[in-house]
Amino acid sequence: MNSHVNLCQQVSHSRIENLKANFKEVFMSFDRSKNRYEVFKDFVLCSAYALRNSLQGIHKSFLVQELEDDFIKINAKYKREDQLKIPELFHLMKELMEAYAVPHDVLGEFFMEFELGSSHNGQHFTPSGISDLMAMVHGENIADKIKTNGFITVSDPACGASSTLLAVVKQVILQGFNPFHHMYVEGVDIDRLVALMSYIQLTLWHVPAKIFVGDSLTLKYREEWITPAYVLGGWKSKLN
Repeated sequence: MNSHVNLCQQVSHSRIENLKANFKEVFMSFDRSKNRYEVFKDFVLCSAYALRNSLQGIHKSFLVQELEDDFIKINAKYKREDQLKIPELFHLMKELMEAYAVPHDVLGEFFMEFELGSSHNGQHFTPSGISDLMAMVHGENIADKIKTNGFITVSDPACGASSTLLAVVKQVILQGFNPFHHMYVEGVDIDRLVALMSYIQLTLWHVPAKIFVGDSLTLKYREEWITPAYVLGGWKSKLN
C-alpha cells in the first residue's frame, strides 16, 4: 500500500461495502468452537507479527524469535482450512484500506461492529468521522510546520486502533505531503490487542512510527513496536 495515494482516484462505495461483506463472511466462517473475540485477536496478532518480522529482510537482527514462535503456536490452534483464512482476512483488510484511498480506521470499525469491545474491558473507539473533524480543526498549520521543520511529530497517549492518528496522516496526505518523509508518529495503549491494531494500520500506510504497549501515565512500557517505514526512512537518526 502506498501512503502517497492518487487523490484523483474515485472511491467506489460499492467496492468498499463488498469488501466489508467478504471480510465478515470469512471471519464468521471460522470454527464456531472458537469465540469471535479469540479469532479476531489471533488474526491481529498473526498480522502484526508477520509485519514486524518482515524487517528481517533488511537485517536478520530485526527478527524477534518470540513473535515467530507465538505465530506458529497460534496457527496450530486451527484446522488447516482456518489457518488459510488468516492471510485471506489480511488481504481483504489491505484491499479495503486501499479502497478508501486515504487512511481510515478499518480495524477499529470491525472491532466495534462485531461487538468485541463490549466483551473486553468496555473498549470503545472514536468514530472515523469525529477523528477526521478533529484532525481538520487542529491540522491547519501542518503544511507550515512541515515546510519549516521538514516533518511533524504526532503522539497519542491512548491511541486505540489509531483512528485519531490515521486522521492526522490523512490530513498530511490531503495537504500534499508523503507521510513516509514528512511525519513521525508515536502511539501508546495499555491494551496490547488494540495497540497492535494501530501498528498494523500505520505500517500498511507506510507511516514512520513507534507503538508502545503500556501505561502512558506511569511511562512503563512492556513492548515497543517499530514500523518498517521508521527503519527504511532512517528516522532513528533523524530524531536524534
